[in-house]
Amino acid sequence: MLRDRYDEYAGAVRDGIRRRFHTLVDAAGFDEDRARAWVVVRSVLNAHWAHEDAVRAGRALSAEEREHVTACISVAKAVQD
Repeated sequence: MLRDRYDEYAGAVRDGIRRRFHTLVDAAGFDEDRARAWVVVRSVLNAHWAHEDAVRAGRALSAEEREHVTACISVAKAVQD
């Protein structure tokens, strides 16, 4: 949910992700620290899997895959204090 409509963050990626993260945590009643840890792990894994797929195929990341990896890492960084 933090990467949905990623392009709407335009120019305020960190703030937009953090705002959405806190809204989701509050609305769902999640433990913030556990939710943050899950987001970081899942985002890093998603970035890793994209890279791993390209390596396995013996090719460089496509432009779309690079954008995906950038979004994943941006989300992981944004939710951390």
